Amino acid sequence: MNNKKRLIFCDSLPAAELCPKIAAGGQDCLFIALTPDVKVRLQELRLPVSDTLPYFPSVAHEKALHASKEAVDRLRFQINFVDLGLGLKTAYRDIFIYWFRFVVHYCLFMIELINAAIQQHQPSEMIVFNYCQTGKNGIYVEPEDNYLAELIKAISEKAGLDYKIVQVPKAGIFPTHLLSRAKQLAGLFRIRVYGKDLKSNPSTRPIVLTSPTYRMDKLAKDLAKEFPSRPVTFLAGALSMDIDLPGWLLAFLSGGKSAELKEQIKMCAEFSNKVANERSGFVYKGVCYADILADKIKKYYTGFVLMLLLASLLLDRELGCLNPEAVLSNVSRIDDLLLAELCQAKNIPNILLSHGSHVKPKNTAEIIEWGEHGIQFLSAPFSHIAVQTPTTKQYFDAFPTDAELTKTGPVTWGTKVDRSRSGALFQSLFGKKFEREKVKIIMHAGTPKASGSLRFFVYETCDEYIQGIRELAEVVNQSDNLLLVVKFRPSKEISVATLKKLIPFSDRVVLSVVEPLLDVLGLADLVVSFSSTAIDEALQNCIPVLQYGGVGRYQHLKAVEIGDEALSPAAVFHLNGQDDLHDGLQRLFALKLDPSIFDPYIYPKTECKSIAQLIKEKVRIT
Repeated sequence: MNNKKRLIFCDSLPAAELCPKIAAGGQDCLFIALTPDVKVRLQELRLPVSDTLPYFPSVAHEKALHASKEAVDRLRFQINFVDLGLGLKTAYRDIFIYWFRFVVHYCLFMIELINAAIQQHQPSEMIVFNYCQTGKNGIYVEPEDNYLAELIKAISEKAGLDYKIVQVPKAGIFPTHLLSRAKQLAGLFRIRVYGKDLKSNPSTRPIVLTSPTYRMDKLAKDLAKEFPSRPVTFLAGALSMDIDLPGWLLAFLSGGKSAELKEQIKMCAEFSNKVANERSGFVYKGVCYADILADKIKKYYTGFVLMLLLASLLLDRELGCLNPEAVLSNVSRIDDLLLAELCQAKNIPNILLSHGSHVKPKNTAEIIEWGEHGIQFLSAPFSHIAVQTPTTKQYFDAFPTDAELTKTGPVTWGTKVDRSRSGALFQSLFGKKFEREKVKIIMHAGTPKASGSLRFFVYETCDEYIQGIRELAEVVNQSDNLLLVVKFRPSKEISVATLKKLIPFSDRVVLSVVEPLLDVLGLADLVVSFSSTAIDEALQNCIPVLQYGGVGRYQHLKAVEIGDEALSPAAVFHLNGQDDLHDGLQRLFALKLDPSIFDPYIYPKTECKSIAQLIKEKVRIT
C-alpha cells in the first residue's frame, strides 16, 4: 500500500495549471490524471502523477457494466414522450437511452476509481476542482458540469475524510461553433418556410443517402452512374442537439406544435424529479448518483429531447418534400433512428449500411454491451440491411431483426487495399534504413473511449489504449525484424503531442495521422487492435489480426490464444499480456498462413449483390 496524505483528482488542463500551487504545500500528495493530456501536463510540471489504470482494473469494468444495466433498465421506461402523430414508436426513447447511458457510465467509473484510490493510498484529504465557468451543455459529462466534485464530496464524507474544493477561474472561449450553427439554422428555415422548393419531380423520385461520411460519397457516385436518369442526393445535415433555441423559434420551426413541446418540457421535469426521488435505484458502492442524473436531465437532456422532437418534424417535412424512392443510411447521424421509423410510417424503403463492425456476443457482458450498442446502430425498423461480412450476420443470429438481410460484401468499409502504393509509403514512414523484404510491419489501430463516453467492456479506456501501444512499441524497439505503425486519430483527451510523450517512438516505431487507413493497411503484415472496425478491414484484405490490450478481458472475435501450447495457423489471434508479446509475435510471424483461413470472414463474390442490385430487385427501381 502506497499511502499518500492528499489525493488530487485532475480532469482538465486548466485545472492542471493550478496543481503546482497545491503541491507547494509540502505535504505528501499524488495527482490522479483523468485524461492522458492532463497526465502529460502534470509530468511536465514535475508533479507526482498516476493515470487511471491502477484504479480501474478489468474486474471493475465488468462490475460497473452490470450496475449500468440495472440503472439503464430502470431509466428506459420511465421517460415519456409526446406523440406528434408521425408514427414514431421507440426512436425517441432509444436515442435518449443510448446517449444518457454515458452519463450513468461516467458516474459509475468515477465512483469505482475514487474508491479504489482511497483504498490503495489511505489519504487523509481529498482535493478536487470546481469550475466557475458552468453551463457548458453537452451530451457527455464535461469537467464544467462539476459532477466530479459532487462525487468526491459524497465519497469523502462517507469515508470520514477531509476534502477540499479548488476553484478553476473562468476562461475566455471564442464561440467558433456559431458560424456552423448559423448555417444550420438557415437550412432549417429553408425546410420550414420554403419546403415547396424541395419538391422532387414525381416521375424521377430521388435515391437519398443520409450522409457522405464513411465512403457513402463514393457509393452515391456509383449509384448515380447506375441510375443516370434518377437524382441521387443527400439529406440536409442532421440537426445539432446542442442548439439552445428560444421558445418562440422552437414554436415557429415546429409548425404549430408548441403545445406539444410545452407538454414535453413538463414530462422531462417529471422524469428528472422521479430520478432524483428514486435514490435507492441509483446507488453504487454506497454512493447515490441520482442527483447528478437528475441535474443533467434538467440542464441538458430536456433540451436534447426537444431537439429530437423538432428533428423528427423537420425530417418528416424533408421526406415529404423529397418524396424519395429509397433512403440509404449508415447510422452516422444522431437522428437515424427517427429517420428509420419515419420511413417505415411512409412506406419508404430504408436500407442500412452499418458504418462499423458488430459481432456475436460470447458472454453476458458482451450481450449487454453489444445489445445496447445495436439498439442505436442496427435495431431500428430498416426494411433492408446490407450485410457486409459473415461476422455481421452472426450478430443478427444473436439479435434477430425484422429487416430483410442481403449479402453485399464490403461497401462502406472493408475495401481492398492498393498495395502498389505501399512502396512509396514505406519510404515516407521509415526512410531508407530498413529493407522491406527483411522486416515485418505491424499496424496498431484502436478506438479508445473518453471518460465521458465509456463502454465498459468492449472498448478500451484512453489509458488502456496508450498502455497497449506502449507495450507493443517497447517490444518492437527491442526486435531485429519488426516495425510498428501506430495509426492514430486525435481526440479531446489524447492529442498528437500527448501520444508522442507517452509512446517510445523511434526509427522502428512511427506515428501515422494523416495517411489514409487503407494505405497504411496495405503495408501491414499484421494488425493489432483491441476492438475496432480495423479488425474487419484487415480480414477482408487477408491480413492476420492480433487482439491485444485491456489486460486480455475481451476478444472482439473468437481467436487462437497465444500461450505455451503449439501455435496453430489462424486469421485471428489473442494474447493476454506483455510478458508473452515478443515471443508471441515471433511465433505468429513464423507461421505459414494459407489464404483459405480468411474464408470464414469473407463472403464469396458469387453470393453477394451490389447495392444497385439490391435497389433494383428489392425496391424495384429501374
